[in-house]
Amino acid sequence: MFIVKLSSKGQVVLPKKLREGLGWKTGQEFSVRGEGTRVILEPVHRLEEDWHHWEGLLAGSEALEGLAQEHRWELEHDR
Repeated sequence: MFIVKLSSKGQVVLPKKLREGLGWKTGQEFSVRGEGTRVILEPVHRLEEDWHHWEGLLAGSEALEGLAQEHRWELEHDR
């Protein structure tokens, strides 16, 4: 458990050990909501980020090229 302070600007610094443990990086976006006396932060995943994640995992495979061809076809025929 960590103890942190709320600044006069409403900011809280999350300890580095916690951020690293959760895999949170600089610039990460979060959805924020209150539940009773708790504040819940949940990482927001953008479609572009997800695509780049899978692109790296599928690099060199035929699956990625197939998806790219399907996407191009949908763009051409969705008019």
